[in-house]
This record gives sequence, C-alpha cells and structure tokens, in this order.
Amino acid sequence: MQTLYMEYYQEEVNVLGPGKRFGLWVQGCKFSCPKCIAPHTHDFEKYKIQMNVEEVYQLILKTKGIEGVTFSGGEPMEQASALSELSNKLKTTTDLSIMCYTGYTLEEIKQQNHSEQIEFLKYIDILVDGRHVDHLNQGQLWKGSANQKIHFLTDRYKYLEKKLDTKQPGLEFLIQEDQLKVIGIPGRQELQTLTERMATRGVKLEF
Repeated sequence: MQTLYMEYYQEEVNVLGPGKRFGLWVQGCKFSCPKCIAPHTHDFEKYKIQMNVEEVYQLILKTKGIEGVTFSGGEPMEQASALSELSNKLKTTTDLSIMCYTGYTLEEIKQQNHSEQIEFLKYIDILVDGRHVDHLNQGQLWKGSANQKIHFLTDRYKYLEKKLDTKQPGLEFLIQEDQLKVIGIPGRQELQTLTERMATRGVKLEF
C-alpha cells in the first residue's frame, strides 16, 4: 500500500471541476512558478498529512453526495504512482470522476513516458495542464492562466467542452483560526483586492 503526502484535503469543493468534489492537494512541486498562489505546497518535505492510499480511499467513500475527486497541489504527477493506485480503486468500485491539475503539459507527460504518469493518465477524466504564468491569469474557469489547457481525456464530460466560456469561476472560503482558506483560482485583480482587504483586518490568506 503506497503513501500519499498531502498539504490539505477538503471533503466538499464546488469550484474545482464539475459538481461537488472531494479536493486533495498533494505536497511537493519542482516547478515553483513565479507568483504561484500556493508556494507552501512546493517543498516536498513540508507535508502536513501522510496517509496510505486505503485511508484516503475510505475518506472519499465516506463523503456523500460528491460527483468526483480533484487532485491539485503541489504537483500530482510527482506522486503519480500512489494517485494511480487510488484512482484505480475509485474507478473500479465507484462512479466518481477524476480531475487533475498538473504543471506538466500533456505533451511533456507523453514524451517523457514515465510509466507511473502514463498509467495515471488512464484514470483521469479531466486534465488541466501547464505552468502558471501570472500575467496570463485572466480569471478563466478552472484555469490559473490562459496558456493552460483543459483536456477531456474520456467522454464523460465532453459535453462541457463548448460550454466552458459560458461558466464563471468561483471561490470558496473557510475560516481557520487567524487565516482564511481560499479554495479556487482567483483572477489577478481579484486576488490583489482580496489580499489587501483581508490584510487590513489582520487576516492571512492561504490557498
């Protein structure tokens, strides 16, 4: 049984993919994109949660009313083997969909041909790929910057392909002691305004 190293998970997320989803943020990312909204997820050693695949699987099963699971981070492809094992269990025993964010492009994953990452792709319904480029952040649905692409790797959500531009991105907020946990992908201006307003109240934002 493999181990997952995570920064955070949230049982119900409504802004990172179709429907209500279980959100899982892995720890560790080698890209360290400038102005990434979650730099605290970059260091591979600073994980907050360590669980084996079965434990995470059971957590997801206990979460009622969700349509799927979204993997973010951090960089999920750096833990592709464990996430592949988890995704296989979910796909085999449930009707939950899988969505994944990655800083790699789909072309890079295929060209590098790492067996664990190629295997992981088999279970993913929606892949959002590409590095974050801050000046290209246009506040688009499910994307941190315009260079990123949304790939529908299975037929499950193909019907959404031509509807993405008609849907508005959103944010969710969770109060955690002296900080505000923000779930979702804010536009550049939205992020600046939110950060400034919360700072005047002595509230720290965490993504």
